[in-house]
Order: sequence, then structure tokens, then C-alpha cells
Amino acid sequence: MQRLSLIIWFLCAAASCRQSNDESSRSIIGGKWGSACLPLAGALPSIQIQYHFLDNHTVLRRQQYFRDADCQELAGEVKHRGDFSLEVRNEINVFNIDMFIADVHVTAQTAEGVTLWNTIKLCGLDDWTLDQERNVLGNTAGACLSFATQRIEYRDVVQVTGEKDIIFGQSLGHLTPRPTAINSSEASDTFSFISY
Repeated sequence: MQRLSLIIWFLCAAASCRQSNDESSRSIIGGKWGSACLPLAGALPSIQIQYHFLDNHTVLRRQQYFRDADCQELAGEVKHRGDFSLEVRNEINVFNIDMFIADVHVTAQTAEGVTLWNTIKLCGLDDWTLDQERNVLGNTAGACLSFATQRIEYRDVVQVTGEKDIIFGQSLGHLTPRPTAINSSEASDTFSFISY
């Protein structure tokens, strides 16, 4: 009996010593992933997107908008925060992914970005100031990125290619049906690993 108690104590102690950043506790897509510099049409000619998938199933999406085509002159950013879940599929390294975004914050980060966002009346607002973060979720004004809802839902598929890239099935769209396959020919759907 004393030996059994000792074994139980050892197992409990070993479990409590495990760190949350242990390899065995990390999600298969855990870490930061970033896109290439992607072209846009209109007043903001380029964008870079980052995803940060945390171990507690929180997802952070950061969209940085630039005033030039080479992603060098930052205008501002949009940050999404929410939860994600993965579901195993029959294909190797392909998962269903659901993201539920509960916060969308927009910030103009340069004087040029302030001028541009006031000129285009981003989210119907023409009083943007430098480094002022605004929650725009639910904003129904034109030229707003929040889809005029209180909760944004993305349903997609994601392929994990080793520890190098993740590829989404489509450019994420609010409440669009889940795609049936991965379209790896679109640069906007491919994200390279940055760090944990």
C-alpha cells in the first residue's frame, strides 16, 4: 500500500511539473504564423496578416495595412481576438478549423494613416487620431471590416505542412460555408511559421 501511495504521489508530482509550453501540450497550429506581403486594391495597396494560436484556444489575428505596395509604410492595423477549435479530418494533416471572433480593434498608427482613414471614412468615422484604438465590432457603417455583427464566425479547413506552413482552404469570409478542400495556389491562404 505504501508503494502504491508513492507511485500515485510520483505521478501527480510529475504531472504538476509539466509546463504549458511543453511540446506535448501545444496545439498542432500553436504559435505565430505570417503571410507574405499581399496586394490590395484601393487606397491601401498592401497588407500583411499574422495569426497567433495560443494554447488556451485563443486566436489573435493582426492585419497590418500599408500605404505602399511593398509593405514598408504602415498606415494602421486591425486586431481580431477570439477562440478557435480544430477537428480532425480523414486527410493527413488537414483539420476543420472554426474561429469565433469577439473583439475587433482598429488603430491608425502613423500620421499618414490617420489622414487616409479620415479621408476614406473608415467605419464611417472621420475623427481618427494617432494610436487611438477603437472597437469596431458591430459597426454598420460602410467601409468597415467588422461585418456589422457582434460575433464573427469563420469556418474553414487548414493544412499543416510540417512546421513550415499552414494553408487555409480559402480567404476567410464571415459565415461562408466551410470549403471542402485546400486551395494551395492562393498566396493569401498560406502562412509561414514565425515563432511560438
